[in-house]
Amino acid sequence: MDEENKKIEYITKADLGEQTQIILSAMDNRFGAVDKQIENLNKEIKDTEKILRNEIYAVRDELKEKIQEVKEDVGDIKNTLDGLVKNQEDFKQEFEIVKEEGSQMKKIISSKLGVNISAV
Repeated sequence: MDEENKKIEYITKADLGEQTQIILSAMDNRFGAVDKQIENLNKEIKDTEKILRNEIYAVRDELKEKIQEVKEDVGDIKNTLDGLVKNQEDFKQEFEIVKEEGSQMKKIISSKLGVNISAV
């Protein structure tokens, strides 16, 4: 039986405490490494977010400039069209005046000279 007793080891509270400390220490080391990886990933995410935010702001500013340029171009086109429409209206009014004057001259020539003028 003495040999059987030698084979049987008793685990004491001290042994359990030591094993627990070893396991906890290994877990702490592993979790520490995982925490470090997470911190690095968070830093990379924040850096990437900052870069993207700056890019978005740059694009926004470029778009604002382009929109302003388009507004100015549209204003120029509007002014040009307004001028063309005014010129056309002036020409139309002048044409109506000349047409009426031509009609009056035909009447006068017809009544005074007895000659009828007509378009061929």
